[in-house]
Amino acid sequence: MAKVNIPSLPTKSLSYFVMLGGGIILFVLLAIMPVQKESEALDFEIENINSRIKEQVILTPVYENLLKKAQMKPPEGLNFVPKQKLKKGDTENVAVTFRGMANDSQLILVDFSPALDTLINRTGFLMVDIVLKGEFINLHPFMLQLCQLPYMEQIEHVSIQSVRKTKEIKLRVWLAHE
Repeated sequence: MAKVNIPSLPTKSLSYFVMLGGGIILFVLLAIMPVQKESEALDFEIENINSRIKEQVILTPVYENLLKKAQMKPPEGLNFVPKQKLKKGDTENVAVTFRGMANDSQLILVDFSPALDTLINRTGFLMVDIVLKGEFINLHPFMLQLCQLPYMEQIEHVSIQSVRKTKEIKLRVWLAHE
């Protein structure tokens, strides 16, 4: 058998070649791959933002139209009453005011009970439970008068039940209070 003479590669050059190749592979794995993934994530975020911008462009005329409608004047017959808080001395007169409003609306004020804990805690609001009797159709004028009170904050609950020939109307309202 004949010996084949293979020229030997210098081991130093081979080790340099392996280190250079390993360095390139490490650079690709540690530097380029994460940057590419981050770039893809940013592209996705850019697409989301662009789609939201397009939605906003489409919805802007609708928003402006609603804004114009919200700034319309209230219907005639309803006067805007500036909000103010119920004074401490006037708290006793609230029941009389509600009784008068009920009489004007042809309703009967059966019960007027303020929640004492809202007075004691001094939250700035007074919760009142009101029970009225009368016809359902007469509730509308009462509610209009109720909304015209300067210290009226919100109507939390309205319940209407039939009791014989009349209706029993239960309201829970919040009044602004000093």
